[in-house]
Amino acid sequence: MTLRTALVTGCSSGFGLGIAQALRDRGWRVMACVRDPQRAGTTLTGCEVVPLDVGDATQIGPLAARIDRLDCLVNNAGYALTGPLSTYDAQQMRAQLEVNVLGPALLIQALLPALVRAHGRVINVGSLAGEVGLPLNALYCASKAA
Repeated sequence: MTLRTALVTGCSSGFGLGIAQALRDRGWRVMACVRDPQRAGTTLTGCEVVPLDVGDATQIGPLAARIDRLDCLVNNAGYALTGPLSTYDAQQMRAQLEVNVLGPALLIQALLPALVRAHGRVINVGSLAGEVGLPLNALYCASKAA
């Protein structure tokens, strides 16, 4: 029997860390993606720690090229740009959309052949902020709605 493999983004903390640990504890091979592998510490012991900034499209292709078969992709990485919309500059807004919208879409696209081979699944972690606007979170809410 082939070991099921999952790739989880945003594993430095929070939901991503918890998802990676839960899958690992259930016998999955887990590729735990983090922007900074030095921050992973021992919390991801038993997982393959993979450096990946989903906001950097140039990192996605080389990662996908290494993966032949994938049972589950969990697009969890994300962050919230907070404050009045009038205070964001163009670079901040692009970064928010790169991480929360474009990066996950490009990752799905790049990993689709491996997912198809395994009849795999994609889980996109969302937020209620995509359904209900929050003060001082306009762009984050928009990115989660996307």
